[in-house]
Amino acid sequence: MKLFASNELVEVSNLPPRGLGLVAKRDIHKEEVIFIISGRVIQTPTRYSAPIAKGVTIDPVISDELCTEVYYLNHSCDPSAYVRDGGLCVAMRDIRAGEEVAIHYGTLGIFGDEWKPSERQCLCGAASCPGWIHGYNELSPEEKERFENFTQAWVKEL
Repeated sequence: MKLFASNELVEVSNLPPRGLGLVAKRDIHKEEVIFIISGRVIQTPTRYSAPIAKGVTIDPVISDELCTEVYYLNHSCDPSAYVRDGGLCVAMRDIRAGEEVAIHYGTLGIFGDEWKPSERQCLCGAASCPGWIHGYNELSPEEKERFENFTQAWVKEL
């Protein structure tokens, strides 16, 4: 497990069958900023990177042993958080202490070569889960409408 700098709101926890992920250390209120996505700007996306603006992708891996929070930010088809323009990870609803903090990866854009098809299987367990993680271009019109207020403006233009 890679370590990340301390955060007062989230910590890494084992979440079977998904593996490691972020959970709330305390109750987090709707629209509260959970963390700022940080790391180094990279040109080629990786499986763990996060686009925060058009053409700006952040790599959360600092070294072999150290990363930032977004490295452990899992996907969920019923997310509790979203990424706002500028790289703020924000609660989209109230999140209880001990609950997973996860986003819908489709709200971050389109998947490219950084994701092998076998890595896109979804294990979130949500009732609405189709079994696969979809990029924004693969979301149904209903899903796009559901996540309208939680999708970065530049992603909607893709």
